[in-house]
Amino acid sequence: MVAGVSQVHELIEQLRKAAIGKPQHNEKKQVFEYQNQTIETVVILKLVRAAQSLTAVATLAEFGLFIDFGAIIRSFNDCIEDVYFLLETYPKQPSTHVEQYIKAFFEHTIDGIDEAETVAVKRAKIQSAVVRVLNSAARGGLACLRGGQVGCG
Repeated sequence: MVAGVSQVHELIEQLRKAAIGKPQHNEKKQVFEYQNQTIETVVILKLVRAAQSLTAVATLAEFGLFIDFGAIIRSFNDCIEDVYFLLETYPKQPSTHVEQYIKAFFEHTIDGIDEAETVAVKRAKIQSAVVRVLNSAARGGLACLRGGQVGCG
């Protein structure tokens, strides 16, 4: 694994452990689940997925598997877009689309994929949030981004 990728992966894993801990085993469902179904949990898990994607990309590139490399890059990009979307107005009240996303995220577990009732948020809504955040930063909102306020709503 490339040194920089390894460090990112380790940092995100430390963040996961400190922020949301380990999932709990649900004996009835025979799955592991996070008890706190919050925006923070989803963001951390998306960052974990992104870090794991970087690890996979490095390995795939090493062996010349560039078609698979491209698929993982798309997954990585989707995770980053999801984080922008989820944190656009954070810590203020989330939009109804963010609430819908979080509900769908936790409904779509291995045991309940067929019974999930919540419709997924359209990718265009997620990508629009990315554009709004980046436009805000370009119009001088970068100072508020540095101050820890994502999106600066």
